[in-house]
Amino acid sequence: MDSKLILCIFCAASASSQIFTPILTRHPSSLPIVYDAVSTSGVFHATTGSWSHTSTSSANSFMMVFVTGDSVSSDASCTHTTGVTYNSVAMTPYVAYPGVAANRCVEVYYLASPSSGSHSVTITATAGQAGNGYGGMAVTYSGVAQSSTMDGNNTGDASSVTSLTLSEVVGTTGAWQVYGGLNSVGANSAGAATTVRTGNGVFASSWIADSNSALTTGSHSLQVLAGGTANFSGVIVSIKPAVIP
Repeated sequence: MDSKLILCIFCAASASSQIFTPILTRHPSSLPIVYDAVSTSGVFHATTGSWSHTSTSSANSFMMVFVTGDSVSSDASCTHTTGVTYNSVAMTPYVAYPGVAANRCVEVYYLASPSSGSHSVTITATAGQAGNGYGGMAVTYSGVAQSSTMDGNNTGDASSVTSLTLSEVVGTTGAWQVYGGLNSVGANSAGAATTVRTGNGVFASSWIADSNSALTTGSHSLQVLAGGTANFSGVIVSIKPAVIP
């Protein structure tokens, strides 16, 4: 051949043969799920209760609110919460669980792409729920799918135990589990494969916890321990990542 074809993978930049290799970066929208922030209310005894949540998340952000309290003996289907908003935007109800053991409701609401910054979370409720008392906890994540987000859920309760473990089948690689509930004693702490984010004192102690890592498909469990023998009610959900690894 009159000429040669030379394929350069690494090319010399100078006589000293310095080698430059490409640096690959990932766009924020392709990053995995990451925990952002958590906030809690006090105990409300009015038909409207609000608190502030500050989110710094921007890329594929997602919010969940767990409403805990009321009384299952007077609200057997947990319908006394009439709505939850964030920055005046209505959130979608997902699970309403009447935990008989703790005689309290645990409800889950969610919102894709919540406003960043500090804004109010507002719960509206019936007079009956106001009389029994209720409260809420909010948590935000980034890197979450913005449609068909909820991957699955499970509920459970138990009486006179020191912990509550809930299992749920994850259907999407890279999903996270998020676990919320309450117990009658308090002093929440994390069990195996669990990170407790917060508790807010409604009916002794409510919590939000999560897996703090991407999960494989199949059954996974989260566990929260009380400070002694207690009655528990809880809801576990899984959320899909924006990009499946």
